[in-house]
Amino acid sequence: MFKISKDAESSIYHFYTTVINSIHCDLTFSYSTRKWNTSNCRSTLMAGPPDVMKKETIVFNLISNIQEIDVKSVQLLIITTTSGEQVQFARY
Repeated sequence: MFKISKDAESSIYHFYTTVINSIHCDLTFSYSTRKWNTSNCRSTLMAGPPDVMKKETIVFNLISNIQEIDVKSVQLLIITTTSGEQVQFARY
């Protein structure tokens, strides 16, 4: 599960998910470049099985390198990273 919420007092969005650890990252949108900027990415520090920790590293790298977020519909969200990789999230 991924959760994105907007800070009520600023233009910062908070991106949150959990694999083994809770992963948080702040997002701000640059209107001049039309790109998202990530900052303050962090996670808790619990260990787990190596295969799950590898998945968590992939998720953390995705979240900390968000450049574009494209909402195609209520059911589909596409994230593009700073390296040009795209990940699609579908709601079922």
